[in-house]
Amino acid sequence: MGNNASTSSAPTHPPRKKKSSATSSDGIKSLRSTRSSSTGRASPRSSSTERAASPGGSARPHRLLPETPRRNGSAPSRLSPNSPRPIIDRRSSSAHLTSIQNQLILKSWKRSQRTGLDCVGSKTFMNIFRREPSLKKLFGLEGTAESQLKYDARFRAHASSFTRTIDFVVKNLDDMDGISAHVQDLGRKHVLFQSRGFKPQYWDIFAESLTECAIDWEGGVRCREAMAAWRILIAFVIDQMRLGFDRERALAFEIRKISMRSSSPSPAPPLLMQNNGDDE
Repeated sequence: MGNNASTSSAPTHPPRKKKSSATSSDGIKSLRSTRSSSTGRASPRSSSTERAASPGGSARPHRLLPETPRRNGSAPSRLSPNSPRPIIDRRSSSAHLTSIQNQLILKSWKRSQRTGLDCVGSKTFMNIFRREPSLKKLFGLEGTAESQLKYDARFRAHASSFTRTIDFVVKNLDDMDGISAHVQDLGRKHVLFQSRGFKPQYWDIFAESLTECAIDWEGGVRCREAMAAWRILIAFVIDQMRLGFDRERALAFEIRKISMRSSSPSPAPPLLMQNNGDDE
């Protein structure tokens, strides 16, 4: 029996692997991965069925939307049918537009362009600056009088960019997911304007100013149905821009916290602290 006891061996267990500590760069990569899944972007290689079944999606592509060719500075062309279709989280509003409302918006937009496409953006920005003059600082126009704005190259550039965005939205009313991805990207870029004084409440001013311009296109109350459609679309666009802005701002805040933790000095070991006390 003694021999049996000595020859029998205790069951062995594989050694446990030690968990490595996460570095600050790993934390930042994890945050970026979390943001990509929270926006619900699906991989271009996955099928539409897989994207619908997996709200989390996979890592987002390098660009939200493919660069669309333009002809002689014209508005962006329509989305390609082969473009990735992300699953969008429409947090508080959704553009439930009927086919009739889409047609009303298209006709209204064509009427607005009779005075020139860039004139639409100019009127919108004029309304914005009248409602909130401090917004001129965001665009470096705080020292420019209102009567001289239309001659300023910076003002014309911003007005033209804004008009192209609205033109893109109107031309893609049959693809609300594509519109959502595009304007959320614009909202994320506005985080850079925080250092110049951008405030979240400015989104409401943008919405009110654009709605006021739409009323002008319709000649006041010429078509109540068209105005109702414009209000739905404008609310949707501004809400999606706000969503992109909020998510990017939250991500930037978390990255700053990780960077601060990684750069802070480590506390002295207890033994060293005890020796220093004995020396005193």
